[in-house]
Amino acid sequence: MDGTSYQLGRASIAFKPSETETEGAYSVVELLEPPGANVDLHRHPRWEETFVVLEGDFEFEVSGERHTLGPAETLVVPRGASHGFVCTSQKAGRLLVISTPSRVFEAFVADVSAANADPSIDIRAVFARHDFDLGPSDPPAQKARHFRSMEGQSYQMGRMRMAFKRTAGDEDGAYSIIESTETPGTGAGRHRHPPFQETFIVLEGAFEFEASDERRSMGPGEMIAIPRGAPHGFKCTSSEPGRLITISMPPRVFEAAVAEVCAANVDSGTPGGGPAVDMRAIAARHGTEFL
Repeated sequence: MDGTSYQLGRASIAFKPSETETEGAYSVVELLEPPGANVDLHRHPRWEETFVVLEGDFEFEVSGERHTLGPAETLVVPRGASHGFVCTSQKAGRLLVISTPSRVFEAFVADVSAANADPSIDIRAVFARHDFDLGPSDPPAQKARHFRSMEGQSYQMGRMRMAFKRTAGDEDGAYSIIESTETPGTGAGRHRHPPFQETFIVLEGAFEFEASDERRSMGPGEMIAIPRGAPHGFKCTSSEPGRLITISMPPRVFEAAVAEVCAANVDSGTPGGGPAVDMRAIAARHGTEFL
C-alpha cells in the first residue's frame, strides 16, 4: 500500500505511479477492502475504470449485470456505466484499479476525504463537482467486459504466454492491458522502446527488474513504472511460474510488435517457410532496441 494514501470508510486506497510517470494517460490505484466491504452503485462519465483482482473474491454489478471475480481476473467498466462491488471473501481483498485519464479519480477521492473530515463541507456538492452520481444508470449504459485469467487476445512467444485484455472489435482506449506468465528463470532481456511506456504489476511469484541500471526485487502487488526509452529487463526468480500485469501506453503499439514476432515464428517453422527471421529487425520496426 505504498503511494499517496487515503482512507474512505473501511477501504484503504493508495495511488501509485505519478502523473509524470504515466504521461497523464492513467492512474494506478490499489484498494484494500475488508470482508463484506462494499461500494454502492454509482456512475462517473468523466473517467473510466478497469479492475484487476490481486487477492480475494469480489462480486461486481455493472449496468444491471453481475460478475464474480477472483484473483487475476479483469473487469473493464466504461465511462458512465453504473457499477458497484462487494468483497465476498473471508479475508480482506485487494483490487488494482486503472483509471483514465490520470488524476481525475484521485482528485475526487481527495475532495471526498476532506469532506469526511470537515462536516461543514457538503458532500453532495463534492459529488456534483466531479459528475459523480449514486444509483443505477437510466437507461443502462454500455456493458462491462469481463476477462478470466489469461483470457483475451493471446500469444505464445517462446516460453512466455501473453493475453491482451481485449476482444475483436474493441475500440482503442488510452492503454493496453496484458497478462503474462513467466516460467522460472525466464523473462525479457534489457531493451528500450521510445514509442511506448510500460507499468508492470506482479500478480504471482517473484521477479527481479532492472531499470535504468538499478535492480529491484518485486513480489505480488508491487509495481514499477518504466518511462519511454528507459533501458529495462526482468526475470522470474521464483521456483514457481510468475504472473505479471503490464499496462502499455499508447495502446496496440506493443501488441503489433508481439503479433508480428509470433507470426514470423510460425512462418519460419513450417516446411518451406524460408530462412530464419531476424527478430531484432522486427523489434526495430516497432521502435524496440535490444541492448
